[in-house]
Amino acid sequence: MRHPRVAALLFGLWGLGVCAAAAGAAGPDGSWHWRQAGYSGGGRFTAAVVDPASPETVYVGSDVAGFFRSRDGATTFTPLGRDLTGFAVADILPTAGAGLLILTDDGLYVSRDQGDTQRRVSDVRYQNREPGSHLLLAGPDGIFYVATDTEGVFRLEPTEGNWVSLPLGLSGTKVNSLALAGEQLYAATDQGVARLSGGDFEPWDRGLPTRADVTDMAYQGGRLYCLVKDQGVYALAGDFWQFRGPNPALVPGLGRTAYKNFGTDPSRPGSLFLATHPKSWPHRLLVSLDAGLQWQLVTRFEPDKQSPDWGRGQDATERITFSPDGRLGLLTDWWRLWRSRDGGGSWQECRGGLQNTVVNAVVVHPDDPKRLFLAASDNGLMVSADGGATWRRSMAGVEEGDARAVALAPGRPDTVYLLMTPWKPGHTADTAFFYLYRSDDGGATWRRFRFHDQRKTLTVAHASGLPCALAVSQAQPDQVFVAISGYGIYALDTTQAPADGQDAPARNVATGLDTPYFAGSGALLLVPGNPETLYAATLEGGIWRTRDGGTTWESLPATRGFVFALAVDPGDPKHFLAAAARKTVLETRDGGATWTTHPLPGARPDQVPAACVAFGPAGSGLAAVGTTAYNNQAADGLFVSRDGGKTFAPAASAQPRIGINALAANPVQPGAVYVGFNGLGLYAAEPEK
Repeated sequence: MRHPRVAALLFGLWGLGVCAAAAGAAGPDGSWHWRQAGYSGGGRFTAAVVDPASPETVYVGSDVAGFFRSRDGATTFTPLGRDLTGFAVADILPTAGAGLLILTDDGLYVSRDQGDTQRRVSDVRYQNREPGSHLLLAGPDGIFYVATDTEGVFRLEPTEGNWVSLPLGLSGTKVNSLALAGEQLYAATDQGVARLSGGDFEPWDRGLPTRADVTDMAYQGGRLYCLVKDQGVYALAGDFWQFRGPNPALVPGLGRTAYKNFGTDPSRPGSLFLATHPKSWPHRLLVSLDAGLQWQLVTRFEPDKQSPDWGRGQDATERITFSPDGRLGLLTDWWRLWRSRDGGGSWQECRGGLQNTVVNAVVVHPDDPKRLFLAASDNGLMVSADGGATWRRSMAGVEEGDARAVALAPGRPDTVYLLMTPWKPGHTADTAFFYLYRSDDGGATWRRFRFHDQRKTLTVAHASGLPCALAVSQAQPDQVFVAISGYGIYALDTTQAPADGQDAPARNVATGLDTPYFAGSGALLLVPGNPETLYAATLEGGIWRTRDGGTTWESLPATRGFVFALAVDPGDPKHFLAAAARKTVLETRDGGATWTTHPLPGARPDQVPAACVAFGPAGSGLAAVGTTAYNNQAADGLFVSRDGGKTFAPAASAQPRIGINALAANPVQPGAVYVGFNGLGLYAAEPEK
């Protein structure tokens, strides 16, 4: 994603995408139909490649959502990766004999059917979520070279079973790129350039700065180039590196900057495309058509006019690549994919199904089910008035950043509350600031209710320090509770916004709640008809309850452990469901006095919890539970109940097994529920007829 986040720590949850899933009994064979249903939000696309054997076939990798394929030159995309167990893709390499190679944070995968299915063939992995470039190389005689971020470089030989891997050296060094120049293998690392010689790597740094951070390499037109982060491009002449620019003084508008990656057009010897480092602002793309002697800025970027993204124009570039004939160029950045059909002179944004969206909560307007509210990381609040067909940003008066949760006031659904984490929250050494916003016109405009507390040093692994949930009082819609993981639960009166420059008064009402650690927007529950009673789902401590607005709290012992979310049956205020660890659902029908445990079907690995839960309309018997996985591992999908939560069945999907972390029922369409995925955007799933 655009800015590195403190994830929900144990869980590694960078964010959520959203989909609409029509729940209920599946078709006769238990099958489900899934389709995209709208929002294609921004995300960090970490890899891109054109298949040399099929120049209109494109593969794009994501940092959280596996990879995508296009068969029409990057016009439309399909998500792939059902067989992956790690979804941070570092590199992709189409090959003539071995198939498609996919390097992830959980190992190396091979696909023999252009990505439709994948098989894990090696433990060799790249765990850094901001990888380098050109990490996979095809060598001679059917072997391959793979770079890693901690274990060095490997030689891999395909076999019928798991591939044979041989470590070649550089263990403990972050390798950013590999290149073959003739028969010589070179590695770009954060400590300089190394060349494989005599079975081991030796420094090959003459002409480079000492211990240079070399971020990329490329071999083009018979010449090897490397990219030094804080200087620019060097070309290898014999055993000496010669600086090739760019000289900031000779490129108007460039200024002093740092660089991360570059690409070449194979059809034009001497063509080099150079991208600035994500930490250098503004982000630039440069081109040289004479092997680096002269450079100029590329400025022709045409965004998708229908895009609601915060970012417009080129952002922090991750990859630059061209087809062998130079007719198709691809550039990925921290928001989108760009396509060039004129050799890189101009670029157009491509969005057709390429979704790496981060949405932390979804809410449906009770009086108009076509109005949807999405709390999205990076993009803030996204609103749809047509059931997800189109979207717009609704951030007038709101600091840019991550939208963590959204809620509508009971009885006053045009009063909307938004919980934000700005990119620059303004924390000091002693004070932490938190941001709540209120809109009384359906999200068109906002008033800020920033509040603060003494900054804490958090030592518990699952205490993220991030806002994650809010709940609005049923009896007094101006009263709001906000959960901050590791800090507590705060009560705010939003009747009147504070004066400019002032913070809103907020009272931490979690005194006595021993485990104030929360994950996700479903962590708080206010029960209709009982305004002083608040339930909190906590990590480690299970469910807690206060009956006096937070003055005192009691633990519900039968629920001890990791509980992620709560939901109340709209037809029975004493009937709750709770999503808990190891694919477990907890149920009470007496307001929390007693609880029954319902394991979800199938295997129940320790790393896969039930993470979110929602009821359908009153009397429908519908309940839905979504699973996620710690550290962005493979989850187990969506489960649906038709008997109010007693029994569940899986809603089968061919999509990648990415975690689900937010659910909301459609109040007027029985059986329909909106589901939040970790990076797959908005989908509709329906049981086959």
